[in-house]
Amino acid sequence: VSMESGEDFWLQYSSNGGSSWTTVGSWAQGTDFSNNAFYSESVVIDSSSHSFTNNAKFRFRCDASGNADDVYIDEVRISAR
Repeated sequence: VSMESGEDFWLQYSSNGGSSWTTVGSWAQGTDFSNNAFYSESVVIDSSSHSFTNNAKFRFRCDASGNADDVYIDEVRISAR
């Protein structure tokens, strides 16, 4: 909601409980999404490039420029194959 063009948010993964983070997905307003629209995304984290551990963590971060800039995240599903 009301993010300016080029502002983005990203998904990060940590295999060491949050000591270090790797960006595994990113989305920029005006390129990957438009304000006030619903999107469905899938992010695959490949075991050949990332370690899967018992203390793995995910986080979403955003570089919005104002307090009214919001990203709503719903229905997060984590599965292993």
